[in-house]
Amino acid sequence: MSHSFIEKIKKLPPEKLQSAEDYVDFLLSKNKKNGMKANGNKKKRGGLGIWKGKGKMAKDFDAPLEMFKEYQP
Repeated sequence: MSHSFIEKIKKLPPEKLQSAEDYVDFLLSKNKKNGMKANGNKKKRGGLGIWKGKGKMAKDFDAPLEMFKEYQP
């Protein structure tokens, strides 16, 4: 944090200090929601293929369903 920013904060009147603190808290919570770490870097997410091998598809996945037999030609 820059020295000048801290000096500016120190010059704020007491009623404005609370607003400044609330805004800083808001920014920090916004970072958490957007996947940011405390140091400002984004949290690493899984890449392509993260779910590979985790799911299974039935062999007859695209076979006609019994309940729609009357609609088939």
